[in-house]
Order: sequence, then C-alpha cells, then structure tokens
Amino acid sequence: GAGIFNQAVITPNGDQVVLYYLSFDAQQEERMRQGLWIARRSSDGTWERGLLLGGATRGQPSMISYGNGVAVAYYDPQSRRPVLALLDDLSQLGNSTSWRRIALGDLKYNEGHSPSLATLSDGRLALAWYRCGPAEIDDCRPADDAVVFSYPELNPTGSETEPTEDTEEETELDLFDSPWKIEVVESGEEALCGFSPQLLIDRSGRPWVAWQCSRRGDGSGGFEYRLESARRDPFDD
Repeated sequence: GAGIFNQAVITPNGDQVVLYYLSFDAQQEERMRQGLWIARRSSDGTWERGLLLGGATRGQPSMISYGNGVAVAYYDPQSRRPVLALLDDLSQLGNSTSWRRIALGDLKYNEGHSPSLATLSDGRLALAWYRCGPAEIDDCRPADDAVVFSYPELNPTGSETEPTEDTEEETELDLFDSPWKIEVVESGEEALCGFSPQLLIDRSGRPWVAWQCSRRGDGSGGFEYRLESARRDPFDD
C-alpha cells in the first residue's frame, strides 16, 4: 500500500532513507500494517524496512539526518506525548531494540501533534510541536492549545564543559540524560492556534517557528486562518 506523510533524507554516508505512514489496517491479520514505517535503499536497489511505531499517530512526523543515522519525532497517542527516536546504525533498521527513544513534553498536556525537528548550531536537536489540550481529553481546546518549542539543556549539572560536534558521548548525555526545556511560543485565544508548526534554524543560529492559527478577522467578527511565525532570541546557555 501507499503511505502518507512521506519524507526522505540522504545521510552523510549516502544512505537513502524514507519515512512514511500507513493509516489503515487490512482486514487479514497477516497484513496488519498500520503505523510509521522507515525504509533504506540497498545497493542492489531493493528496500529494507522496519516498523517504527505500530498503530495510529496524529499529525505529520518529522525526520532529519543526524550523525551517521537519522532522528525521527512523532506523536505517541498512548502516552499523548511527542517521542524522539534515534538510530545510529542504519543496518539495524528492522531491529526495534536498536532505536533509542525519549518521550518529551509536559505530562499535564495532550501534546506533540505534528512535531518538527531541527539541529541547533551547537549540534543539539530541537523540536517544535502543537499542544492540543489537557492530558485527560482528546479534543483540542483554545484555552490550552499552543505552539511549543523544546530543546535539551546544555549544562544541566552546572559543568563548564560544553559538548562538541565530534564528542558522541556528550551528545548522547545531552539528549537522554539532560532535562528538556519547554517554551510556549504562542498560545490559543478564542480559537485553536498552532497547527502544523515548522521549525528551522537560520544562519545566525536563531530558531524560527511558523504555524497556522485561527484569528478573528478584522471587522467581520468571524474567524479566519492565518500563517504566523516567530523568531527566538539567541541562546544564552
């Protein structure tokens, strides 16, 4: 079957990797395949694939090349949180235990829809995502929804040693042992706001986020969708 949310990257090693989502299951048990799939093209032209997330997700996931492998962010409907998954060795694509995963976000919220990944100028990963509402409900609420920006603290223990691009162990510590800061970029007002955020880092290392928001129109009293964006100040940590 065909997929949606299709994305492709080429790693520095030349690996061609595709991420896609199958939104339905066939009726036959042996063909049950709903979920996020990732595939790599072999030298003979065939594709090796593995299941990253079995079952449904919500919103488009995000994949970027990271180190010698890939980083993928997606929404996990069971935990109602965004998950960051890393695979360093693409030859282990079909081995689910080879992926390193970390659940992010605030436990008070149902959030993580449509996450967007980017790499900061110092090598850290950062994400933007849509916050839907309180953790106990499925419906998104204007009083609680928001655009969220998150990144790992650089020196959470107060150490003066900063990770470098060629220090793999420190990068791992940064992502998995350090707390992640959560910043609300924009929150909802009278209507839902923050759909489909997209994150990028400009040449000066400043994060930019763009999103869709429903605002009350000028003079008409009705609501209309608008494209909004924000730029973060340079990091001071």
